[in-house]
Amino acid sequence: MSKQQEFFTAVSAFVKKHCLTLTLSLCGVALAILFLWIGFWKTVLIVALGAVGGAFGFWLDKRRTTQSQDEYLFFDDRDA
Repeated sequence: MSKQQEFFTAVSAFVKKHCLTLTLSLCGVALAILFLWIGFWKTVLIVALGAVGGAFGFWLDKRRTTQSQDEYLFFDDRDA
């Protein structure tokens, strides 16, 4: 095995083991940049709206049954 393959294997194993740590660290860096770039309250608004959107998407995923997503989003009642 070449040194390059060994390196990529080691990096891949590290990323798999510490996936959440790396992801949340990058989120923290992104938030810090947003705080400095656009200010605290605008960043809080972006994070809050993102959380509301994520919660709504989670709710839609949870409620999805055999009906299509269009029927949920647009209340399609052609069968009625």
